[in-house]
Amino acid sequence: SNLGHGFENVGDNDHIVTYNNDGSLVRDLVGFSYKYAENEFSIAASRLTVPYDCIYTLDQNNKTPIPTANGSVDVLFAGSTNGDKDNLALIVADFENNGVYYRVKAENVSLANFSLIVKAIINNG
Repeated sequence: SNLGHGFENVGDNDHIVTYNNDGSLVRDLVGFSYKYAENEFSIAASRLTVPYDCIYTLDQNNKTPIPTANGSVDVLFAGSTNGDKDNLALIVADFENNGVYYRVKAENVSLANFSLIVKAIINNG
């Protein structure tokens, strides 16, 4: 829950755990909301799969390696613009780190701030 200096936890979102009748785990989802540099963003996490929250298709599946102390984490970024050259209307990042799958989502955020958010999650996750 501690992402570092400048990050404020503004609340918990969904906490969903679903089991089969035999006790095996079907779905696990934990969500949090944060604020960083006046930008609100959400984090959804699961140990089973990337916690998708909408359906969309991408023209390509190019991942960006984000350096860590022990190598790198491949992150799939997707976003849309709204005509504002400084901020993206919507941006998401999907990645796996230390056995946990993440989806990070923000609206009206600069790419620089969103990159700092993703790096903070990777380095503190």
